[in-house]
Amino acid sequence: MKRIIWVDDDIQFISNMREMFSDYGFIVESCTNLTEAYKKLKQGHTNNILVDVEFPNSNKEGITFLENIIHDFPNLNAVIYTAYPETDDAVKVLKEKLAADYIRKDNLLSKYKRDLFFKRLHENFKENLQKPILSQRFKSIDEFESFELKKWRKKTIYQLFGSLIVLGLCFGFILYKNNFQIEKLFLVIQENKLLAFVLSAAYGLINIFLIKDLYNKYRNYSNINNYIKRNIEKKIPKYLRS
Repeated sequence: MKRIIWVDDDIQFISNMREMFSDYGFIVESCTNLTEAYKKLKQGHTNNILVDVEFPNSNKEGITFLENIIHDFPNLNAVIYTAYPETDDAVKVLKEKLAADYIRKDNLLSKYKRDLFFKRLHENFKENLQKPILSQRFKSIDEFESFELKKWRKKTIYQLFGSLIVLGLCFGFILYKNNFQIEKLFLVIQENKLLAFVLSAAYGLINIFLIKDLYNKYRNYSNINNYIKRNIEKKIPKYLRS
């Protein structure tokens, strides 16, 4: 049996079809609105969803729904099932890979039509996953913010140490050329204006890079909460916002 989420505002229609779906190997979890369907997907009930296009007081909300969740549910198997098919919609849905199929609601009284309809569903819907399909790496917004802050601080530390290593290598090479005599090193630098200029320029560029990077990170952030609000909140995954 394959479990599917069927989203349609026509409750009676789903009720009438439920037994037929069961006969053809489908367990139906019905939803009358897309918000409820999203919650079921998020909870990992299944990755198979049958979606109507039109809902009350909406304009092709079913298609918009799939557009909005496509990145949250990369393994989603969706099929559009509508009583009012339009060629442009079908082309859009299939071209943008929002759904695997676009099916017109039809009279399924004949066995031939039923067999054809459910064959298409079986081709597009997979067996149930054992784990939720949603890429929920983080369990809460706090966990996500903590991860982003650690990543941000780690990058800054790497930049700082990298700059110091480069500077150290420069001085180490010069010391090596002067038999590691520090007094001689300063004398060479004093006598060789080009060398002094190159070292000063390198040191200056390193500092400019670091200062600029730190300035860009910390400007307008009087404290860490401001940084979170301005730079991290916009990255929060959709599944954590609900």
